[in-house]
Amino acid sequence: MSAFLVHKISTATWSDVRSWGNSRIIWTSGFFLILVPIAAKVLIPFAGEHSVRLPCCESPVTFEVGLPFHWTLFYLAAVFFFIAQTIYAFRCPEVIKQFQSFEEFHRAHPGTVVLMEWLRRVTEKLNHEPLNEFVDDLCSALGVAAEERRIINQKLGEVIQPAKDTQPPAAAESRRQLYETLANSFRNGSNEPSAVADTFDAVRRGASRLSPNAKRASVGFFAAGFILFLAVLAENFYTVIKIAFAS
Repeated sequence: MSAFLVHKISTATWSDVRSWGNSRIIWTSGFFLILVPIAAKVLIPFAGEHSVRLPCCESPVTFEVGLPFHWTLFYLAAVFFFIAQTIYAFRCPEVIKQFQSFEEFHRAHPGTVVLMEWLRRVTEKLNHEPLNEFVDDLCSALGVAAEERRIINQKLGEVIQPAKDTQPPAAAESRRQLYETLANSFRNGSNEPSAVADTFDAVRRGASRLSPNAKRASVGFFAAGFILFLAVLAENFYTVIKIAFAS
């Protein structure tokens, strides 16, 4: 089970996290961040077992005052959800967080300026295999010709496998040249009706692999919150079954 969770957390992308990060139901869990501390502060002075005599009962009615255990689990789940959504809000790329499809993106940004900016960001920030896969994806979307692809692969090789004596300024220049080559390919192929939409999809898939450590942290906290929430459901289910069989 733990190996399965580790695999899911490590392979999840920002696109996978989006449905959780934008969920209004999960956002409402923040209510427990406020309610539980207030309830605890109110109940602590009265914590313990109490007896009350009622006119309709011969013996005293005993009850216990305290914070229900499942409220504590709810609170911890809310904390984990809050941390996960905070990471998502600050580190998930805007092109994923705000737009689920090219149609949504195009309505907000009719031209190609913003799309080209995201192409630049993804090209600058991805490394090694993710960058290689992104370039392959983008070239397929644009239908890049063989000779043009050879030039792109040459620039890509300079970025992924730089010479040992390559200094940071030279590495940054290689990335800039790779971006310019990809941008020229986009300009040459953007006359095709589907080229811009396909480029957006490729850029979005590339952006979904940015900030991998933040993404794993967000997924991990979401998973912890869900596990605690399931524990609450299991506890309530057990209580209902116990009362049903007791009666």
